[in-house]
Amino acid sequence: MYEIETIWARAIDRVSLKVSINKGKITEPYSFDVSGEETFSVGGVYSFGPTSFRIKKIKLRDGRFLSREGESVKAYRIKRVFASSVGW
Repeated sequence: MYEIETIWARAIDRVSLKVSINKGKITEPYSFDVSGEETFSVGGVYSFGPTSFRIKKIKLRDGRFLSREGESVKAYRIKRVFASSVGW
């Protein structure tokens, strides 16, 4: 029988969504507080306050990338979102 010494956990009810938004030749980093259960899709347009962007690629926490239009994932699985500015 094994004795458990350590348990690692990560809260997923609210997560910090890291987004790199490309505006022409400039890319700016942003961080938004979102529900871990919120779904984000490649090609989708999202707005947080005055910032609007279209997702081009999503990097997952396991290292994989989603880049096909329509592929989606819950926020708690996302490491970083790569997007282009909308209305810039």
